[in-house]
Amino acid sequence: MTWNATGSASVNASTGAVTVEDVGTGSVTATVTASGNPNASVSATVTFDASPKKLYFGMMSPFVKASKTYDGTTVLSDDLVSSLNYTGVINDDDVIMRVHAELEDAEPGINNKTYTVTYLLSGADASKYVVGESGYTRNNGTVYKRNVLIEPAPQTITYGDPVNSGPQWVQVATGSNYDSLLDGDVIATATVSSTDTNAGNMRMITASGVTITRNGVNVTDAYYTVDASTTNNNLTILRRQLGAEGTAVASKVYDGTISASVSGYKLTNVAPRDEGKITLTASAAFADANVGTGKEVTVTYALQFGAGVRALNYTVAGTSQILSADITPRPITVTVADQNLVYGDAVAGGMDKITVTGNGLIEGDLVQTVTFDPTEGTMLDAGTYELNVADLRIVRDGIDVTANYAVTPVAGVLFVDKASQNAPDAVAATAETQYGKSDGSITGVSDAMEYRLVGGDVWSSVAADAEAVGGLAPGVYEVRVAGDANHYPSDSVTVVVAQGVEPAKPTSPDDDHTPGGDAPDTGGDASDAGDDTTDTGGDVPDVGGDASDAGSDTSVGAGGDMSVDTGGDTAADTKGTATGADVGGKATISRTGADISMWGLVCILLIVAAGAMLSIRRRNL
Repeated sequence: MTWNATGSASVNASTGAVTVEDVGTGSVTATVTASGNPNASVSATVTFDASPKKLYFGMMSPFVKASKTYDGTTVLSDDLVSSLNYTGVINDDDVIMRVHAELEDAEPGINNKTYTVTYLLSGADASKYVVGESGYTRNNGTVYKRNVLIEPAPQTITYGDPVNSGPQWVQVATGSNYDSLLDGDVIATATVSSTDTNAGNMRMITASGVTITRNGVNVTDAYYTVDASTTNNNLTILRRQLGAEGTAVASKVYDGTISASVSGYKLTNVAPRDEGKITLTASAAFADANVGTGKEVTVTYALQFGAGVRALNYTVAGTSQILSADITPRPITVTVADQNLVYGDAVAGGMDKITVTGNGLIEGDLVQTVTFDPTEGTMLDAGTYELNVADLRIVRDGIDVTANYAVTPVAGVLFVDKASQNAPDAVAATAETQYGKSDGSITGVSDAMEYRLVGGDVWSSVAADAEAVGGLAPGVYEVRVAGDANHYPSDSVTVVVAQGVEPAKPTSPDDDHTPGGDAPDTGGDASDAGDDTTDTGGDVPDVGGDASDAGSDTSVGAGGDMSVDTGGDTAADTKGTATGADVGGKATISRTGADISMWGLVCILLIVAAGAMLSIRRRNL
């Protein structure tokens, strides 16, 4: 016998047991074939129609949740039913039961919503089963409005600025006690405010005036329960950052300090409520005190707050600012003092030889060194020179700060006078060897000296390498060290070149020495008004008579007639006349055209005296 099944049935070939595995129709056919005659067989077919198996609840029907929060759908509830609450599932078939409550509409309502309960099966084998109990309808369902909390969103503002307001500055609070907005619903309006105005964290802020719309339609009251006002501490107020603008730093002339003058600064970003109640002050300093362009200047700001203003509500955008300005050189005038030197003196140096004027040196700065042109220590020829500053060094605490000054030099006058010279001290004169020979000399001289007759106009130089001057006529001479570009002539010394001795005259046969006798006077008449023991009244020849004498005779009596000529033409006297008087009388000597020096006068007197002695001696002979 053989078996054949169709549909969801299966046959056990050994036992002939038929198993229907699913709902639906099918058949089972059994065929018997005769032994030894395969063509002789008998078949029998049985058809069947398998329906779903019913599931039944136990003692209690599944609990149906009859309330919900509005969600925009008509599903009131849809919950699983525990497999313990129903029976009939074969073996391990995959069957899941749900109890579903469907509302007539989705609108909110309290205990007045109609809903229908049905039982739904799912799972791989759900089609093989049906629930043996039918659903039902109730009208006591509840759909609650959504309970939402609209609160201020966290925000940060700056002191003095208003709180940000509007729907974007609120948020829907989350948590087990609050619902969210449905998709498509938006917060259309909201007002955010705060009464806390001082800077700080966790400041109180309030949201109010919230509306919710769906597709532009206000659904706030229809579907939502919203608090009229909510407050939290989501506000942070930052300190207001003050600034300064218009700050200018003035350039200055070097003054040895780093102080700078600042002006034009103006406080910015003050809260409107505090305008005019905050004062800004500023100070400035250069990086250093030295001259330079575009030098860095640090400006430091400070705030002073008036009554009613909290300093903690503000901060400064940096308490300092870097600007730039120039320090220009300090103009000074350095005047070199005049110097009056004598040839042979060195140019003097030192700080006392200059005067600083103009703006002057800054206190603490001093001239350490100054050099001149011509250089100090230099000895110059006599003349007038310009004395300039060659180099000047100004220091401050040992550091060279000369570059901080613009120096205008004013030259001094350097006058080098000629030097004086000592008068000659070894000069002597030698008389002419014979009267009228004019071979007198001056010794002890050098080629640095010069000489002339007293009263002469022209000085004669001593010849090179000469130690004496010869060929001189009798007379009084001046000798001095000659002047040059660097020396004045020395004082002169006076020497006398004496007249040589006149040769004796031969005695004439006619000479008569008889008392009372006359003898011709070859030197001219000379009368003796006095008594002379050797003079018998006769004329005695005048040995001082006319010898190249273009002037008048001078006769001096020594008790008898004696004539000595001092007014004759000699090298010592070419102009003047001299008159003599008796020793018993008085004598005067004068010069016409030039004064005779004391030395000259002494020498003339010596010559007169010598002549007188010769005359006396001759007369005694």
